[in-house]
Amino acid sequence: MWQIIIDLAIVAKCFGVATSYLIVIGELMPSVFEYFAWHGPHDILLDRRTWITLTAVFPIVQLAFLPVRVSLSLIHQSHIR
Repeated sequence: MWQIIIDLAIVAKCFGVATSYLIVIGELMPSVFEYFAWHGPHDILLDRRTWITLTAVFPIVQLAFLPVRVSLSLIHQSHIR
């Protein structure tokens, strides 16, 4: 019973930390590009939704291709011997 409560507390903490990182990135990155006078044709880099989406999608894509990368590294190691 206590294991489930502890696991739920850890899940809640991790969700809160991930959400706060997304909020911080969404608030700061457009300001950084504004500071460096970025004015592209559509100013997509000045939109906070763009940065939140990129920050959320990047780790998911990395984790999705993890088995492929691990198998490729094992193939590479077999050729070294």
